[in-house]
Amino acid sequence: MAKSKDFIANLSALQALQKLTLGTNHVERWQGTPQLLPYNVSTHAYNCAMLYMQLCFVCKQAMDARRLCALLCHDNMESLTGDLLAPAKDSAPESWDSIENEVQEKWAKENKIYRTMMQAFLPVESDFLSLVHMEKSLHLLKIIDMLEFLLHAQQEYRAGNRSEKVLDGLRYGGASLNRRLNVAQKTFLDDEKVLDLCSCIRYYYNRQVRELELNDAYLV
Repeated sequence: MAKSKDFIANLSALQALQKLTLGTNHVERWQGTPQLLPYNVSTHAYNCAMLYMQLCFVCKQAMDARRLCALLCHDNMESLTGDLLAPAKDSAPESWDSIENEVQEKWAKENKIYRTMMQAFLPVESDFLSLVHMEKSLHLLKIIDMLEFLLHAQQEYRAGNRSEKVLDGLRYGGASLNRRLNVAQKTFLDDEKVLDLCSCIRYYYNRQVRELELNDAYLV
């Protein structure tokens, strides 16, 4: 079977990208918290993509393939850097971005990964805008990213995990999700689709908080 020259030239890059992606299966998320359920970077990325697809379906909105790709790949670099807990990232986001960028650039150079391939499959935060072309997409990706974490924390709670770290995660994550939703809803007042998605996410999450019989401090 005939193969294009581009395909043959990119085989090494493809192999390197595949190793990186498979590596996310072995990067644990929420380290330091006793967990009853498996939770790694690969699972998180898949769940984020599924959440986006489901939200689009329920809200009767067209799915954006670029957003879906970003959600699937947004933590691929953690195969090399490991996962940093959200409070640490939030306390020094520029420092973490700088580290991710440096690791990405070095790895890409060693494996001859060209720029457009990096932006598609190794997006760090600074790549999101160029990848999806809209500020609103970056806000939406951050919202779904935090929502997925919270849904995992709720699963832990349902499974009987009442550790203080799980409760802290639910409180911290809920406050973070609330901030992200508020920013998006204030920033995009003229976009009914964004507002609708944000409203659906807020209602959906709060309904589950009520089902778990958590107090109002956990609502968003």
